[in-house]
Amino acid sequence: MKNELTVTEHNLTLTADPLTMKIIAEAISAYVENWPALEQNTTINDLRYTMETAYQSFYELDQDDWDYTHFHQQVVWNEL
Repeated sequence: MKNELTVTEHNLTLTADPLTMKIIAEAISAYVENWPALEQNTTINDLRYTMETAYQSFYELDQDDWDYTHFHQQVVWNEL
């Protein structure tokens, strides 16, 4: 399908549209914050990082820009 990203890290593969990919990456990040023992889990953290960089690349964001695009900020926070 058009506008889908596929990321693979270790034995995990995820295919989703860019916004869903970013939301899942953010959810993983929040979950890891609540369970510090998971910070050492390279599979989870590498997958999250790969998802974030795929989102950045898709929208040609700066490598230090980890936020949602302006449009997606509006979608996520119901500002449309």
